Amino acid sequence: MKVKEMIEKLSKYNGEADFVVVVKGRPEPFEVCYGGGEGCTPSNCDHVTIMADTENEATNEEVKEHA
Repeated sequence: MKVKEMIEKLSKYNGEADFVVVVKGRPEPFEVCYGGGEGCTPSNCDHVTIMADTENEATNEEVKEHA
């Protein structure tokens, strides 16, 4: 799925709603990461990943963006 397709899907929902990642029936904190080679930036990356942080004891509201 492309990022623009995900944005399109999410645009159908309340923009003020919480975004939750659920793993094995439990909400988990998560990070939004990107990659695609050395020197990539958020605007020229090849992929974006939502990674559940199942080993971190952070709160479910914590959302980090890795640069």
